[in-house]
Amino acid sequence: MSVNVSSSRDWIKARPDHCRAWLAIMEEPSTPAPIPPLEVRFVQPHHFYNNAEIKLNESQRLTPMEDPLAARGTPVFKPTWEEFYDFEKYMEAIAPWGLRSGIVKVIPPAEWKAGLPDVRQRLDEIKIRHPIEQNMVGISGLFRQQNIEKRRVYSLREWFEIGMSEELRSPGIDAVNKDRSTAPTHSVRKAKPARKELSSASEKTESHMNATKEEPSADLKMASPRRSKPSVQQLESVSPRLNTPSAMDPSAANISEAATPSVDPSSQPGDAVMSSAPPETITSEDAERIAAEQLKIAIAKQRKAERAAQRSDLDAVFLANFDPETSWLPPGTSAADFASPEFAAALERLYWRNCGLGKAAMYGADMPGSLFSDHTGQKAPGKLYKGVKGMEGPIPWDVSNLPSALSRLIPRGKKIQGVNTPYLYLGMWRATFAWHVEDMDLYSINYIHWGAPKHWYAVPQARANALEGVMKQFFPSDKNGCPQFLRHKSYLASPTALKSASIKPNTLVQTAGEFVITYPRGYHAGFNMGINCAESVNFALDSWLELGRKARFCRCVSDSVQIDVDALLAEKARIEQEEQAGIRRPAVEPRMAKLHAGPPPQAHIAPAGAPRPRKRKHSDIHGDPLSLPAPFFCIPFQEEEV
Repeated sequence: MSVNVSSSRDWIKARPDHCRAWLAIMEEPSTPAPIPPLEVRFVQPHHFYNNAEIKLNESQRLTPMEDPLAARGTPVFKPTWEEFYDFEKYMEAIAPWGLRSGIVKVIPPAEWKAGLPDVRQRLDEIKIRHPIEQNMVGISGLFRQQNIEKRRVYSLREWFEIGMSEELRSPGIDAVNKDRSTAPTHSVRKAKPARKELSSASEKTESHMNATKEEPSADLKMASPRRSKPSVQQLESVSPRLNTPSAMDPSAANISEAATPSVDPSSQPGDAVMSSAPPETITSEDAERIAAEQLKIAIAKQRKAERAAQRSDLDAVFLANFDPETSWLPPGTSAADFASPEFAAALERLYWRNCGLGKAAMYGADMPGSLFSDHTGQKAPGKLYKGVKGMEGPIPWDVSNLPSALSRLIPRGKKIQGVNTPYLYLGMWRATFAWHVEDMDLYSINYIHWGAPKHWYAVPQARANALEGVMKQFFPSDKNGCPQFLRHKSYLASPTALKSASIKPNTLVQTAGEFVITYPRGYHAGFNMGINCAESVNFALDSWLELGRKARFCRCVSDSVQIDVDALLAEKARIEQEEQAGIRRPAVEPRMAKLHAGPPPQAHIAPAGAPRPRKRKHSDIHGDPLSLPAPFFCIPFQEEEV
């Protein structure tokens, strides 16, 4: 059927209101109507830390691209159970925010916390192995952190006795109120010139040991590898044993010694050609001396065993009365006080005012272990998670068993301590983590099991280059030794010092039961506001693969973590090909065993003179690189030049 457009004009002129649109359609070529672009709906933060002025609502949704420098503050997310349950999916959803703010906080839903096993069941397994004493040397908000390793192992009770002592305890509400009435409130006061502590740093390194000069317990193992130490101290392994009754008897010892030389040399033919000198005899004085020495050793061992038993009894009493909710609180102070932004700001002011002064804080950092479960990844009775809607199985967001592109990339059985295996951190007031990014620019997750909050500082990725340039100006002699000197985790600059250089870090307070996620190239630092126990591990999203290829690392430390992404991809492809071809490899469980089962993974005696590793270096895996398509989810960020 054809339409005569020209003859239809007369009819259109008669009825212009009805047919004008039809004429336009007939005279113009037909084109499909444009499809409106799909709206990208970003997960909205619950709020931004310390920025109540930003009102979040459904009608006015925010996007991370509008704020590349994270001027709004640190995003805080509060997911529902349905959003929270899938770890990787939720990490992908909030990544656009974290890749611009450096860090984010995630408050888990109440259903998740209600399903966790009681952490008190595993407190007896906590041993603070060879913690570090942090000596902060510097002035005016700029400090070098010098770590002195303690050559002993502390139980949780002993750690509390140190951390709750008068010199190292968190300031309570009374001390904070007193400081508020005397200190200026318009800004954080700069640290006083620390000339006194510069001259007495060597005296402070041994001052704390005087209070805890007790010998290591008989049943304690070696310490974990430390991350960054200024010097290496040789480990000493002591394995005392209870003595038999004969060992405590001087007469028995005397008889034993006297029996040895009584053998007639002439009865042994092989000794006939030996020297004709008369056989050595032991006098009664020598026998008495030997017996006395043996008795002294036996008594020392017995006393050591008695002290170990006494410590064990004291530890049991402490753990029986320990309350993770309140035992760490200073007198007259509640957990609600620590959660108050005003109280946190007051502690922040006290931290920087006293940084480098007084007794040095101790930090039980980088200790392999986990408090989430004994049966990681297994459906054992202690591991079952029963939440809403009848769900059960492995605990979601279990730091010791996170689904991650990193765990899929590294072959089974390959362990990089602290990277794909979790670390525990026992902190106390003023225990510090200096400015750094994660090894190989990985992601990290930090969870506080119990105790005082952590105070975080973060610099957005777009200002990472600027921060590095400023820190090189602050510490000019250190940049010459290592271009990646900030990866040593030993350099601290206060927010006031950074603001003077046009870098304003964001702040965040993480309380017990909350997660903090750090992102690639997101510099962060902070301190502990009191005694606490946290757990952390590195992970990666699929978008990290390209970042991992470009990541830089410290070359002046032999044990610096290095991951060859292409080699690992090639190894993974080879393993998959072998499995498809029916070639079986021995099954190796990559996850950790129970903390108390057998020697811990950190029990390692290094040869004399060998440096103790910060993290176990990944063995090189050779192979042809495997070409893969670019990650489907990769949000690049642009950095400002200094």
